[in-house]
This record gives sequence, C-alpha cells and structure tokens, in this order.
Amino acid sequence: MTPQGFRILKHTKLLLILTLVIAMSAATASTAYAKILKGPYVQQVNKTSTVIMWQTENATVGTVEWGETADLGQTNSSDPGTIHEVKIEGLSKNSQYHYRVKSDGDESNVYKFKTAPDAFTPFRFISFGDSRSGYDVHTRAVGAFLLEEPDIYMNSGDIVGSGTDEVAWQKHFEIEQELISSTLMMPSIGNHDTEGLTVGLYKKYFSLPSNGIGENYEELFYYQDWGSTRFISIENEISTLTMGSTQYDWLMDVLEDAKEDPQILHIFIMTHKGPFTATPGRSANMHLRALTGLLKNYNVQAILSGHDHHYYRGQSADEMDFIVTGGGGAGLYDCEPTNDWGVTNISWSKDYNYVVFDIDGVNMSATTKTLDGEIIETFEWHSAKPMPDPPVEDGDSDTDVSDGDEDTESDSHEVTATISAIEGGNVEANDSSASLDIPVNAIDIDTAITMKQQGKVGYPEAGRLASKVYDFSPADLSFNKAATISISLTDSIPESYEAKLVSLQNDEWTIVDGSVVSSDMVHAEIDNLGTYAVYLEGDGPIVDGDDVEPDGDDTADGDQTGNPADGSSSGCNNVNSVPGFFLIFTSLFALLMIRRKRTSSSI
Repeated sequence: MTPQGFRILKHTKLLLILTLVIAMSAATASTAYAKILKGPYVQQVNKTSTVIMWQTENATVGTVEWGETADLGQTNSSDPGTIHEVKIEGLSKNSQYHYRVKSDGDESNVYKFKTAPDAFTPFRFISFGDSRSGYDVHTRAVGAFLLEEPDIYMNSGDIVGSGTDEVAWQKHFEIEQELISSTLMMPSIGNHDTEGLTVGLYKKYFSLPSNGIGENYEELFYYQDWGSTRFISIENEISTLTMGSTQYDWLMDVLEDAKEDPQILHIFIMTHKGPFTATPGRSANMHLRALTGLLKNYNVQAILSGHDHHYYRGQSADEMDFIVTGGGGAGLYDCEPTNDWGVTNISWSKDYNYVVFDIDGVNMSATTKTLDGEIIETFEWHSAKPMPDPPVEDGDSDTDVSDGDEDTESDSHEVTATISAIEGGNVEANDSSASLDIPVNAIDIDTAITMKQQGKVGYPEAGRLASKVYDFSPADLSFNKAATISISLTDSIPESYEAKLVSLQNDEWTIVDGSVVSSDMVHAEIDNLGTYAVYLEGDGPIVDGDDVEPDGDDTADGDQTGNPADGSSSGCNNVNSVPGFFLIFTSLFALLMIRRKRTSSSI
C-alpha cells in the first residue's frame, strides 16, 4: 500500500469511529433526555384528589402511574415542559395510594401517599421552619420527621437562603425528597424566599390552593382543610394584613366560613414572622399582633411562625396562643423572652427544634422536641366547638324516596346530610333539650317516606330527597330576626343534579329562595322555623352518589396510556427522532469525505 493510500485508510477509520461515537452519544442523550431533577412530591392532597409535581432537566411529557397497590395500573400525563404538575382525581378519603413518575429515559421509585380523612379520624402534623442553608441540620431534621410519621408537614418559611438561587432550591428538594414524596408540605413565604417582590421560584416549585384569590395574590396566601382542622397560611413579605386589604378581607371570609362549618374544630394560622419576638433587636408582625383578639374570637387555636431561630411559646394578653419554631437549620438566635405586649405563659429553648401535633376530635396534644429526640415540653389544647354528629349511615328500606311507588327498592347510595341552625338571627333555645348546632326533633327518613305514601307530604315532582327531614319547631327554638340554616352534605352531589333547601309548608315541600351551595354545604336564610330538608333537583339515575356516565369514548380526555386527547403521542417524537436523523447525516458526511479523498488520490 502506498503512503498516500495508507493515509486515506487511516482517515477513513477515524471518520467511521467519530461517526460511531457521535451516534452513541446522541442515543445516550435521547435515553437520559428527561432526567428527573426534583421530586416527585405531593401537593394539594385532599379527600378525593392530589397533585403530583416534579422537575425534569429538559422539556418533555411526564406520566404518573398510580393505583391502590404497588402494581399501579392507572396513568395521568402532563403537558410538555420541565415543571410537571399532574392532578389525580376520583380518590377515596383516608386511603393510601402508590405512584411513580416517568419522563423520557428516567423514572422515579414507587412512593405512597394518603388522602385526607374526615373530621372523625385522628391525624398528626409537624411544624418547623428556617432551614435556609443549614443543610446538615436540615438533613437531621428530615430524618427526625420521618420517624414521627406525620400526615402533613407545615414549613413556616425561609425554606432557602435566597429565593432566587436555583442551586439552593435544588438542595432543599434533595434533602426533603423522602419526606415530601409521601407527606404533604404546606409552606409559607419567608423573607429569604423572596428577592424584593420576586417570588417566582417559590411559585414555580409549589402548587398551592387558589381559594378564589385574585391572580395577583394567588399562592401567596391560602388555606387547606385536613380532617377536622383548617390550616391558613398568610404572608407578610409581599402583601399587607391591614384592615381593608385584600389579604385581610380574604382572611375574615375564611375564618367566618370555618366558624360556620361544624366539621372544622381546629384552626391554625401559619406565617413566617409571628406577632411576638423574644430576640433582642428583632421586629415582629405588628399587623398580626393587632388581630390576636379577633383571631381568638374565631377560635383560632394558635399562630405558628418562624423567623426567630429558636423555640418560643406564649399567650397574648387576649389569650391567643402562639408558637415560634424557627430552629430548622439556620444559625440559632438568643432567646430573651419578656412580658412586653402582655405576653404570658412563656416557655422557650435555644435549640434546633420542631413541634409534633396530634389531633383527635376536639382534643389536641403537642410535643416540642430537639432534633435528637429530647422532649423540650408537652402541652394540650381543646377545641371550643363541640364534636359534630357522626356521618349518617345509609339504612335499608323497601321503598325508593325518588318516587311514590311502594314496590320499588330504595337506592342504597343516597346522598345523606346533617342539618344545623347557625347563629345568624339571634337564635335561642327555649329549653335545655334544644340546641343550635344539632338537629331538633329529627324525623327518620322511613317516617318521611311513609308520610309521603300516605299523601301527608308532597315532594317536588323533579328531584329526590337527599337528607333526613328535620323539624326546627318554634316550641324548641326561637329568633327575633332572620337566621341561617346550613346543611353539610356528606357525599358528593351528582353532576346533573342541583342541591336545594326545601321547607314543608301546608303539607307541601317548597324550595327556599336563595339557597346557596358552597364548600359541600347548602345554606339559606330563613325567617321562620319549621321542617327543612335538602333535595336534589334533576333527573337520571344515581349510582354510588354519581350520575351514570353515558356510553362514549373513554379516551375523550386522554387514554389510559397517558396520551393526550388530541391523538398525538408523547409530544416528543420529533425530538427523539433527532439522534437517528443525526446518525444518517453524519454517515453521509463521512462517505462524502471518503469519496473526496479517493478522488484526490487519483488525480
């Protein structure tokens, strides 16, 4: 072989090796295209749904595989992007589910989460804050939390050292992965989580309830119910809490709603900067401090905060309890409590710490611990509201309340309800046997059916009875102006039905004007006492509390494989085809170079 021919062969081999390396690299890049950076983790967990979030290195469609067992079996998919936020619906309360997430070339472990319970189920939550950049302490804290097995976890802010630092957020999610993959985290914004008025990364990485707040304030403050407890997260970095402000008006509405809901026995307000401080030279939230008396009147159990890096608990002059638990990782501060502002019942500790709360009906017990498990103190509180009536179990009956035929079988999945008179018109009990918050002279559903069959009670022609019938007799109750009747629905309302309050007038059921359905409750203002119930207006069969879906394409909103409804596949086919295209192009380029060398050698 001539030297020139040897050089041609050598260059040809090098080009072929280069082509192979490039092709293999491209194929490898395709496999790891959507590497998972953060998560997965659960957000907005309630009785019937949850949101699964995670972040991938590059944009792609993501898929959640989930089910009641580790076999999974069901799928939901996200739109293409790097931040994936997938909602799973149709879940059962107080139930465990398994899930994992998949993105092109990467998938997570299988994790478990539990849906929210009803007001009669005990649960545990943890309060903690100010981890910032104290990564070693933060890691110890997460290890301690996992041993406590909480149902939810409250973080009072200063989650990271700088809210605009992507590296800090990445570190936070790496440390908390094993915790938040299965336990709902409810955060508040700390001063270190912002940069001026910028909270973009905080909003980017959390999916929080909107609660009907305007777009400018969405996810800055919010509330979420869990069992018998309402957790309200407020903030003092971006918006104000002065009277008449958006946040103030929203808070008053949320508290009023909780006050009227018999299922809400406890209320906790969480924020970063609390109403009182025990650190010399530090400021507290004076706007929140001005509201302690009002919050106490709304039966708020306690204000949970951080900002000061230690443990500090006390009671305001108007007996509003507060807890500062800012020992999550950032350097500890001196704690020098005083009775300034009338604070009493003080306890404190300059330690890294967290508080474990156990809620069981009207009772709450709490234990404050160091990260090494040493108990700092224990204490107990009790709800000022009574325990609500337990859910009404469906009974057996030989008749169907939806019509008057004696031979028809009753629906064993009726929507049940309880009824209570809510103070709104100076309602008073005339004797000790009457009550404002439990039914008076309740008429059994079977009795109501019998009355209907005997022609003594007329029902609206379109609709079906949805609750027991309750007689608020003038002999038992009285008021001197309008009052409010509130009925809490224990099951979901079928989509094709509308819940309305009805009143028995002259042996006929009449719709009460102004019936309002909100938060699974039916409200209406009344001006006279009497017999009330709820009925569902609509038509069509009811099965398990839901309408029977008409026959049709089950994949209208996306098939079971997680593909979008528009018929497209993962949304990344063009991207995934790039390595193959690149390989063909590179091979052609190599052949052209070889051809050129051969031509040159022949000249």
